[in-house]
Amino acid sequence: MKKNYKLSAKQIRCYGAYLREQERADSTVQKYLHDLAALLAYLRGRALTKAVLLEWKGDLAGRYAPASVNTMLAAVNGFLRFMGWGELTVRFLKIQKALFCDERRELTRADYVRPERELTRSEYGRLVNAADRSGNRRLSLVLQTICATGIRVSELREITAEAVASGRAEIANKGKRRSIFLSEKLCRLL
Repeated sequence: MKKNYKLSAKQIRCYGAYLREQERADSTVQKYLHDLAALLAYLRGRALTKAVLLEWKGDLAGRYAPASVNTMLAAVNGFLRFMGWGELTVRFLKIQKALFCDERRELTRADYVRPERELTRSEYGRLVNAADRSGNRRLSLVLQTICATGIRVSELREITAEAVASGRAEIANKGKRRSIFLSEKLCRLL
């Protein structure tokens, strides 16, 4: 038997109250409520079904970057589980993270308005070489460590002599813990 689920503004407000009780950041709560309101508008009174959610996901994928789509899906999936409608949850888009951006791709107007935050391989090489040429060995090692591990600048303090000796660092950031493995080459450099 197929259940008929209806999404309402009242349910969305209740979910917002629940998120606040769970001590979620105000910005997170606002983002989730905004995304759920967008879904409500998309539905235009239609019942909430797996097929409609997949249609909405496809529409989002055509208009937004995959990472943005996934944040919207996270909001909706969390709401669906909160309501006990877990069978309606949808999978995230698969995203393969590139360490370097493609130097061969053609630049668009958006690149000039909002430049990419990723370095090309040649830009990375030029930065490391410039640091080495200027005699700033520490800067060279910092650049190589960040690029080899993907850590944030604020996480550099976790790359200790002990971490280098063991080949791994334990990173605690934003309430989450993860292990970062240091390559043999990076350990030799450090």
